[in-house]
Amino acid sequence: MKPDHAKIIDVTAAVRHGVTTRPDLLSRGMTTSQVDGLVRAGVLASVARGVYRARGSPPSWFQRLQVAVIVAGPTAVVSHRSAAFLLGLDGFPEPSLVDITLAARRHVLLSHTSVHRTRDLPRIDRVRVDGFPVTSAARTVIDLAALGATATELGQAIDSAARLGLATGDFVARRIDALGRRGRRGVGMLDAVMLDAGGHSYLERRFLELLRSGGLPRPRTQVVHRSGGGSAARAGSSGATVARVDFEWSAERLIAEVNGRRGHSGDQERAKDARRRNALQAEGFRVIEFTTSQVLDEPDYVRATVARHLAPAT
Repeated sequence: MKPDHAKIIDVTAAVRHGVTTRPDLLSRGMTTSQVDGLVRAGVLASVARGVYRARGSPPSWFQRLQVAVIVAGPTAVVSHRSAAFLLGLDGFPEPSLVDITLAARRHVLLSHTSVHRTRDLPRIDRVRVDGFPVTSAARTVIDLAALGATATELGQAIDSAARLGLATGDFVARRIDALGRRGRRGVGMLDAVMLDAGGHSYLERRFLELLRSGGLPRPRTQVVHRSGGGSAARAGSSGATVARVDFEWSAERLIAEVNGRRGHSGDQERAKDARRRNALQAEGFRVIEFTTSQVLDEPDYVRATVARHLAPAT
C-alpha cells in the first residue's frame, strides 16, 4: 500500500470509529481501482456496500452504529435505547442492538440493527451527540414508551434528562401533545410516570410520589436561589447562585431537601451545607431534610413532617 493511501485511510477513518467510505476515499484522490485493490489486499474490509472498516480497527458497538448511520442515509437518526445510551440517560447502558429511525421509506438491512420508521420527525426532535444524529431526550423518552419500556426505565430517563439539562417533564408532555396522543403507544404509561416528574433522581421522584399519595400540595422543584434574594425561577432574577433546592413551597416559605449521600459527609461538605442552610434561612425560609432511608422506608413520617410544616401557624 502506498504511504499516501495509508494516510488517506487513517484520516477518513479516524473520525468515524475506524469506518471509511468509497466516496470519502475517492474525494481525497484515490481511484476506484485503487480502492478495490485495497479491499482485495485486506487493507479495507467491506462491511456494507461502499462502506469499509480500516485494517487494525477493532469492531465495536460505535463502529456498527457508524455503519448503520451511513447506510441508512441522511434521514436516519439514532433512536430508542441507542439514543438513550448516547444521551447518557440513567438506566440505559450500551445496548446489544443498534437502533435507527428512518423518516423516509427506505429498505435498510443490517446485522445487529433494529430499524424503526416514523412519519413525523421534526427538527425539534433531533440533536447531535458526538457527531451522530440522535433523537432528542424528549423524543427518546416518547419512543422508549412506545417500545414498551418499564415505568422505572421511563422515570429514570425523564429524571436524568432533567438533571442533565436535556428536557424537563413539562417539555416532554408538550412533545407528546404535539405529536398526537390518539393511538400513540405508551402515552398512558408516560402520563402516569410524569405525575411525579420534576426531580433529578429516583429519590426525588419517590418523595414527590409520597406527597401526591398523601394529598399534600406539590412543591416547585429544583429552584435556584441567588444572592440578593429571590430565585432564578422568577423573571429578572440575577446574582450569584446561593443554593439549588430540591423542593420549595414558596408561599409557605418552606424548603425540603432529600439527602442521597451515603454515610457521613466530610467537614468541608458539612460546612458548605451549613452556609447554604444559613443563607436560605436568612431569606426567611424554613428548611427540612430527609435521608434516603426515611424517604424509602418511613413514608408516614415524611408525609406527617411535611404536613406539619405546611399547616398554618395557630
